[in-house]
Amino acid sequence: MPVCALILFGLIASWLSGCADWSGERLYPPIDETEPVVLRTAPEDGSSHVPVDTAITIWFSKPVDPATVRHDSVAVRSGDLHLRGQLTVEEQEEEEALHGRVVLEPFEKLPPNILFHIKVNRAVTDEVGNHLRAEYTSEFMTAP
Repeated sequence: MPVCALILFGLIASWLSGCADWSGERLYPPIDETEPVVLRTAPEDGSSHVPVDTAITIWFSKPVDPATVRHDSVAVRSGDLHLRGQLTVEEQEEEEALHGRVVLEPFEKLPPNILFHIKVNRAVTDEVGNHLRAEYTSEFMTAP
């Protein structure tokens, strides 16, 4: 096999494996093309009688980029009412995997007996820029 082919093969193999040096030590992490997905929310989709002092929590399949988590990319609404609050992005280890978690702590209590819609759009990305696989929606009803 020509030397050029061996060098090219080595470069391609190194790139596919996450760029390893000759000892096998990785120089760079492998390319991550896995899109994050929403795993679940609290309150759960379809919940009713949710206490009016509840924080909204969204769990992701992997850590998300805090710069992409804003009130326009993670929204909680009921008609013209846009729920505002402190958005916190966290990493959480669960079942030996690292997940992302976003918590929306409302500035005020939620109004009673209102149907809220949670919407997470594809503007949310993971830490390497992969966009959310699909827009996520959920709803819950506050207690009377």
